[in-house]
Amino acid sequence: MSTARTQHTRMSTLAAIAASLACLSLAHATDRLVPSQYSTIQAAVNAAQTGDTVTVSPGLYREAVEISRSITLQGDPLVAVAEVILTGAGVPGGPITICCTSGSGTFNGGLTIRHLTVDGQGIVEAGQYAGIVACPIGDSNLLLIEDCVFKDCRNAFSDGGAMYVHTKMAVIRNCSFLRNRSTAHGAAIYTNDGTPLIVEHCIFQDHTVGTGTFYSRIDAHMIVRDCVIRNSNWLCAHFQTGTVTFTNNIGCSIGA
Repeated sequence: MSTARTQHTRMSTLAAIAASLACLSLAHATDRLVPSQYSTIQAAVNAAQTGDTVTVSPGLYREAVEISRSITLQGDPLVAVAEVILTGAGVPGGPITICCTSGSGTFNGGLTIRHLTVDGQGIVEAGQYAGIVACPIGDSNLLLIEDCVFKDCRNAFSDGGAMYVHTKMAVIRNCSFLRNRSTAHGAAIYTNDGTPLIVEHCIFQDHTVGTGTFYSRIDAHMIVRDCVIRNSNWLCAHFQTGTVTFTNNIGCSIGA
């Protein structure tokens, strides 16, 4: 298959994924409120059923949240995104503020995360990983992350300072990534094992990494488009058998 045809196929597939995620994010049954109904985000997530929305009021939440079901997790849409802060600092497991694990849930439709701040607070502790770790669960694993801020997240192991994405399919849009760090690959985003990923309309600034603000490995396919990337010690992307495609970005090109 020609390069142009292959790229067109990937773009078409990812466009279909994005459309599916947009429809999915609208489907919810019950709004579970933190902290007025549930004292912690984890308690609300554990109580949520497929299609529910967990809405978090302004505050600082020191939790390592694990999600294993198809829900929406969002900050209060009536306040600024900076007012709803999740941090794993001081919590066993480190700044894994949202972790999609292979637990006993029913994560077979999709997960939407929106309108909140993930703050690593610059603290490196034993057992830390990225700000978000998204692992593969089920046959239809859709992940949508939008209107969020990821700042000062550090990976104490190696890969993915703000985000380690290892899902069936994912879209990240309208997010800001600030001062995230990784000791090896992907200060902002690391993808692995065939993940198709769209990153669009995001800002990436002040990243420190051994190799690449973005990193794609083992047949993962990342598209970065309409983004701003600036002031990082490695501006662009590196990949190992995966691909990273840049389109209409400011401050970064694939060869920079």
